[in-house]
Amino acid sequence: MIPSANPGGEEDAMLDRRKLTVLRAIVTDYVSSQEPVGSKALVDRYRLGVSPATVRNDMAALEDEGYITQPHTSAGRIPTDKGYRLFVDRLGEIKPLSGAERRAIETFMSGALDIDDIVARTVRLLARLTHQVAIVQYPMVATTTIRHVDLIRLTGERLMLLVINATGRVEQHPLDLDIDDATLEDIRRTIAAAVTDRRPAEAITALGDLDATIRPEQRPVAQVVVAALLELLGSPPSTRVVVGGVPNLARFASEFETTVGPVLEALEEQVVLLKLLREAATSDDVTVRIGQENPYEGLQSTSMVAATYGSHEDVWATLGIVGPTRMDYPSHAMWADTWSRDDEDMSKDYYEILGVGRDADAEAIKKAYRKRAMKVHPDVAQTPDAAEKFKELNEAYEVLKDPQKRAMYDRGGDPLHAGGGMGGGFGGMGGFTTSGGFDFTDLIGSMFGQAGSRGPRSRVRKGQDALVGMHLSLAEAAFGTTKPLRVETAVLCPRCSGSGSASGADPVTCRTCHGSGEVTHIQRSFLGDIRTSSPCPTCRGYGTVIPDPCPECSGEGRVAVKRTLNVKVPAGVDTGNRIHLASQGEVGPGGGPAGDLYVELVVDPHEDFTRRGVDLETVVRVPMTAAALGTTVKVPTLDAEREGATEEESWVDVDIDPGTQSGSRTVVRGRGVPKLRGSGRGDLSVTFLVQTPGRLDPQQRELLHQLAELRGETEVQLGSDRDHGGFFGRVRDAFKG
Repeated sequence: MIPSANPGGEEDAMLDRRKLTVLRAIVTDYVSSQEPVGSKALVDRYRLGVSPATVRNDMAALEDEGYITQPHTSAGRIPTDKGYRLFVDRLGEIKPLSGAERRAIETFMSGALDIDDIVARTVRLLARLTHQVAIVQYPMVATTTIRHVDLIRLTGERLMLLVINATGRVEQHPLDLDIDDATLEDIRRTIAAAVTDRRPAEAITALGDLDATIRPEQRPVAQVVVAALLELLGSPPSTRVVVGGVPNLARFASEFETTVGPVLEALEEQVVLLKLLREAATSDDVTVRIGQENPYEGLQSTSMVAATYGSHEDVWATLGIVGPTRMDYPSHAMWADTWSRDDEDMSKDYYEILGVGRDADAEAIKKAYRKRAMKVHPDVAQTPDAAEKFKELNEAYEVLKDPQKRAMYDRGGDPLHAGGGMGGGFGGMGGFTTSGGFDFTDLIGSMFGQAGSRGPRSRVRKGQDALVGMHLSLAEAAFGTTKPLRVETAVLCPRCSGSGSASGADPVTCRTCHGSGEVTHIQRSFLGDIRTSSPCPTCRGYGTVIPDPCPECSGEGRVAVKRTLNVKVPAGVDTGNRIHLASQGEVGPGGGPAGDLYVELVVDPHEDFTRRGVDLETVVRVPMTAAALGTTVKVPTLDAEREGATEEESWVDVDIDPGTQSGSRTVVRGRGVPKLRGSGRGDLSVTFLVQTPGRLDPQQRELLHQLAELRGETEVQLGSDRDHGGFFGRVRDAFKG
């Protein structure tokens, strides 16, 4: 539960259920829309079951009580810090993540190399998921137990003392000692027994009483080792804090009372952050501080959601999420709680509880359960924790005896608690979910190039779709055609017919992964035992192995070939159009269904015609005399290139009127490109280009001179005369007044 700042307060009692519903709707809408909320918007977007007038009355009451306020002259209202506090206090219990979400987090965290990398990844992931500022305090060594102590000989007299605590942090101290192997092992075993599973302060006390358990001849050497160990255990605790996602504040700069500057300054002060996190560590639950509840002035325009993290017995440190008061409290509380403590079920090793190996079969698991049950049953074992151990044993047996639950557990899932989600807010009025169909695994994969485990994959899968290009002439595109296309693709293996087996035998269960298709690795970190899965290297994730693969296809069930397809192109297509050929793509692995083939068309340019949609354009060169006197010319059409076209279809008579000027156009209806969808054709536009003769013999030149004299065109005039009202004539008249 999120601790309440005003549990059972009298002010809350003054608000009836409907007003709480209205407040909840205001907070939810304002957080998502960033705009002040009006009564009409609430009625339209939420099923409140009352009229806008009633909602306005409820909003007025909430405003009088200080839960909402009016930011400016608009009719909308926004929550106050007091309203956010009531909203947070009425949240229900925060439930754990779903198995898929948890596995995705574990997959990402499993790649961490050391404690520094783990903290850095935690900050990065929290900031990315919440779009706020994430703060993580390094685990404090003084509060964690010692998991392992070792004394290793490096070379000759050179030794290395190693200390590993429960967070996974490794401390080391080199030593130079002349010591034989037997003495080395005795001292190592004695010291390890004294300090393992103790906190540093307890371990230091135990080391002080160690002289009595060490043989006199070994004490001088042991004292050197103990002194080095005390130096490691007595080092001051880490006070480092890592901050990530600070640029996220820029998205909310307008929501801070003055500027974002004071917030940034506070986030730069390690002392302030340590105090803030230390105060949040007073509760075992998720802690929320809103606005003025923060004791530090620079952070009083923000909210913080914080939680401690550690093992089941110890609190190691604190992490938090900082952002504007208008934040998604349910979601951020969930993410903080995700890291707050190891999920008990996820940290249990069911194989260790039953005392069996990970490759144990069903019979071995059953025998181990019966043997352990006889020892830990509450009627036999009289210890105080007998009932709890027996319950834990039954839980382990319930998971490992069921193949499906066992496979889920091996992949890092939680077989006993499916699903996730957030409990309903305001005493169960509902409305909050963690994901609602959101594929968290895909998010992690897109962020970090990884993906969660998905179990064995089928050998038989659909083939991929393919896209190829095909060039067409303008006539082929206009009138349609059937054209051969050479493609390289995968087809069903002719030797094994897609089974992948030379003899036709069925695949057998993989002995490495026992049919799960994955192998599981366990890595310990301050988040607990992180189980990660990767495809089985033996069966490549299929869960089965083909004992005698087909030599033709190497067990794939398909082979690569080149084949020719006859593609039918409809009339009227253009560049960019695609033809869909169903099931003509490559055959899938294992002889699976073929994918689809898409043929993208490219229409090559034509020498005489230019296409404009369904219309065609062409140019006809006309002699000067023909343009002056007028004539009729035969113009070829695109139909002339169509197979089977008649003489009448191949040519069209176009009249040239006397006096036709260069650039004049005429349109021949219905001689363009057929329409791809529907009936009819476009038009053919003919543009006339009047050609002036370049070479004249004396007789032609004399005739043209005579024509020029008859037409009064022996001199070139600029523009038109006054009678014809040309532009220059109008300018001349304007100057003459």
